[in-house]
Amino acid sequence: MSLFAGERETLGPTIIVDDGTQKNAAGTQAPLLVKSATGTEIFSLTNTGVFSPTTIAVTNADGLTVNGVIVPQEEYISWPLSATMPDADIAVINRAIKITRVDLTISVQGGTGAAIDVRKITDTSAPGAAASSTVKEFFATPGQDLHSLTINTVTNVPLSATAADITLAAGNRIAINMSGTLTGLVGQVTITFVRV
Repeated sequence: MSLFAGERETLGPTIIVDDGTQKNAAGTQAPLLVKSATGTEIFSLTNTGVFSPTTIAVTNADGLTVNGVIVPQEEYISWPLSATMPDADIAVINRAIKITRVDLTISVQGGTGAAIDVRKITDTSAPGAAASSTVKEFFATPGQDLHSLTINTVTNVPLSATAADITLAAGNRIAINMSGTLTGLVGQVTITFVRV
């Protein structure tokens, strides 16, 4: 398709494309302007390659690629678990995220009462500190049992129903709190999240 100065191309019944000689809603010229059939601006592309609005919604996220690589919708942090595992910070968050799932898998069970909590910490509390207004548990039921989990089986742990407990801001920490007798424990925790 070739557009000449001042030409308006209609693509079906709902989209009109301007070549840039038309003015956008802000009264400025844009090299590419897409409007609905009623004249409402859908988006524009400036000559510097910036889209307006800067957020573009797609219905098939797997169709959003950069250089042929699908832009991931979810990211994850994976951390090994062992009998010598201390309470520890495992990540410092650099932008707002929401936890979407936590999975556990073990190849050797922990001893009596072995358990794990995965949590967000918003202040200077230690990873093993008691739950509080600044130490929030990710799990719906804190203290996930590591003694009776089925070996070599992925266990998806139900998350807290309180959205604020599993939503983190820049500077928040993700920490692991271990308890009980860990003797023999070998496993992995995987925390999946999305940017918000």
